Amino acid sequence: GYNARSVAVTDKAPVIEADNCVFHELAVKNPEICDFDLAMMGTFTDSKVDHQECMARGGNVCRFKFTGKK
Repeated sequence: GYNARSVAVTDKAPVIEADNCVFHELAVKNPEICDFDLAMMGTFTDSKVDHQECMARGGNVCRFKFTGKK
């Protein structure tokens, strides 16, 4: 799984961090995998998802901020 957790934020927008991306190996070779993941999360939550940090691009975690409607 993702090993995901909610993190505290100052602007009330939910933020989730995951330090075990299930798509990591695929996303390193095919960055569009992250686009698929963002679209899926946005669809299921009816939100705009900002991918603030990405393990496939050298980040320590994958961080997603959910704001308003798409």
